[in-house]
Amino acid sequence: MRNRFILIFFFSITLSFSQSVEGVVLDSITGVGIADVHVQSLSGNHGTITNEEGRFRIINSSNEKDSLRISHIGYEVLELSVKEFSINYSDTLYLKPNLLELQGVTVTNDGVSEMIRDIMETLKKSQIRNSYAFYRQTSFKDTIAMEWIEAFYKITHSKNGIDKIKIDQARFARKRSDSTSLFLIHSNFSSLTLTPQLYSPVLKTNEVTVGKPFGESFIKNYQFYIEKSYQKNKSTYHEIHFEPDDDITNPINSYGSFVYIPSEKKLVQYTVFIDHALGSDDLSNYKGDKKLAIDNARHKLQFNYSEITGHLDFINVEYFYDFIENDVVFPCRVASKFIIYKNAIKPHKKLRTSSLELEDVRNFEKAKYKPRFWRDNPVIYRTERENLIISSFEKENAFGTYFKGN
Repeated sequence: MRNRFILIFFFSITLSFSQSVEGVVLDSITGVGIADVHVQSLSGNHGTITNEEGRFRIINSSNEKDSLRISHIGYEVLELSVKEFSINYSDTLYLKPNLLELQGVTVTNDGVSEMIRDIMETLKKSQIRNSYAFYRQTSFKDTIAMEWIEAFYKITHSKNGIDKIKIDQARFARKRSDSTSLFLIHSNFSSLTLTPQLYSPVLKTNEVTVGKPFGESFIKNYQFYIEKSYQKNKSTYHEIHFEPDDDITNPINSYGSFVYIPSEKKLVQYTVFIDHALGSDDLSNYKGDKKLAIDNARHKLQFNYSEITGHLDFINVEYFYDFIENDVVFPCRVASKFIIYKNAIKPHKKLRTSSLELEDVRNFEKAKYKPRFWRDNPVIYRTERENLIISSFEKENAFGTYFKGN
């Protein structure tokens, strides 16, 4: 978001098997790719985000009459037609930052409280939408990739988060390990099931869940303060930090920050941290003779919203922990992205609550792996490192059976 940064786009048109537009987003100062730039095909109704290298690919968007909307928090929204890409594909396009930090902005406690209540009401009353989503997860033990998951979903969702879900196509690969696999299997799926929605109503007295700043049962136990204020297109953006009171008794609590535009009542980004293993440290199923433990577990979830529509675009989930095996410490990381890439024309049928669908790991072992399908249908452009990870799994014949939903 720093003002000295200028975002550069290099675009090229590639008419591939699925008729797509490809490009890369780079920073003009560092030359490093910018991750998580949201790119949406307006008439084609498809969307994606750039990968860690700044590359993107939008399928079914080669029609010259189509237009692309390119957005990233802190920068001007750019809209260009595919025809402009085809004419100027070798050109460099500059997107200058337009998020000016404001100094000396004062907001009263009542003002902050009003924003929190506005957000809760917006989340509570947000309408359900039918869409298609794509999920990708990579699990690392130290620097070694131990697991790879990709899945296509039918979902219903709102500004409040994921509502219902059903896996349509998916695949996974996992390297064999008598101990590590206990903790890496589908780790971030569980994170999404425990915190799929930002707002939650009053809980029953005996119900244990993650404490959230927008939960009716927890809001009185959270402190909020404005960390920074910005101006963009004459609108003021507030970055608000939240954390639980020291005396809160709930065993699992979250903390973090969110970005809000009060004049438009839009939540732009919500980042939450949970210092807890969320059940991944349960060793009761391990029957081996090694001494095992999980320590320093931390989850990070980030919900990203469109500055134009206010709708949920994508969710990033990361899980960090130390895996201790016979007193040797292995830093582990599970990284995943969940992107809503297309709106559905008709309502979905036979969807399930997200907790039931995501926690039922038996779903991951039903049908044959189809390599051609996965070569031709990546919603998020794979990095070279990710391609190498997939190749290593394929050489070891590590891809198991996955399934197509009924």
